[in-house]
Amino acid sequence: MISKYIDLIIAPLFKRGLLWAQESFVRICISVIALVALLVLAIASSKWIEFGNLYLLFSGFSLKMTLLFPHIAWITFVLVFGVNIYLIWKDMRPKTIKIKIKKNSKVEDYFIVPPGSDWSLIPDEKSLENVLSVTNSGLTGHLIKGNEWHNYNLSFKVKIINSNFTFAVRTIDKNNCIFFQCGNTSINPHLVVSGIFIRNFKNMTIPIEIPKHTWVNVSALVEGNKVIISINGVKREFDIPRGPWFIEKDNLKVVLEYVDIVRASKEALGLNDYIRNQSGIISDEDNLDDIARKLSANMAKVKLEKYHIFNYDFDRGTIGFRESWPEHALYRDIKVELLDKI
Repeated sequence: MISKYIDLIIAPLFKRGLLWAQESFVRICISVIALVALLVLAIASSKWIEFGNLYLLFSGFSLKMTLLFPHIAWITFVLVFGVNIYLIWKDMRPKTIKIKIKKNSKVEDYFIVPPGSDWSLIPDEKSLENVLSVTNSGLTGHLIKGNEWHNYNLSFKVKIINSNFTFAVRTIDKNNCIFFQCGNTSINPHLVVSGIFIRNFKNMTIPIEIPKHTWVNVSALVEGNKVIISINGVKREFDIPRGPWFIEKDNLKVVLEYVDIVRASKEALGLNDYIRNQSGIISDEDNLDDIARKLSANMAKVKLEKYHIFNYDFDRGTIGFRESWPEHALYRDIKVELLDKI
């Protein structure tokens, strides 16, 4: 009789106690797993956000709290997991850099300015920022940051005060860059290699006249060896040339014509004979780079005492502007969208 009452009273209590212990053990295991995942996420995320140390401190505080209150582990885990998913998503998106030229700032805070040039900031009536004014700048000034940029999309608004406007991409310094002189109905590409200007590649005409004294929307998509320029929606494409190039040392000048570079390079590499012998395979001057790559072995035959060689690499570089006297232009809303993960 007594054993029956014991079974009725004690057994349920024992079963409940055993069930409670089992559930507690499961909860503890789940909490431990959540805490381990939390710490892994916290350590990993420290490389994605600027205040990684503060984030780790927060995670450490959360760890202590979960030891006292295990149910908090789930809330903290979900929160940290969500934050990390957002940071990973943000990290994978193209990064846009806006050059905000603030009031009471100096040009030198943003750009490396060529000596003797006239770069200045003037107030923008429509915003709290300044407008960049460039003139009397025979050499290219460029952004302080961005030497490691490869593929990107540059956009800005420009107002021509006099003559035309000129912007640069893949800029290493004032002596090495690719710039585009834009005015009237044409876009003129130039290469600057070790301070030597190479011009008249291919004059890209556009079906509109670039207006003066009004803001014009400009963008340049720099990807691989191509630059796609858009002026008020009208697009033109430029292929960045590859070397090696040559010019006779007797003809070396500060400003060189592309046609002279092509002629001298063909002679130096023996390409004229190659073209004659392989009639119809490659005969276009614009394919000089392709021919040179096929005849790379001929490099050893070049008479270096006669020719100056252009060794350059425009694979990376920042953006810039140039306006030689009397050219003058204003720039605003300068943005660079990076297409590569930096």
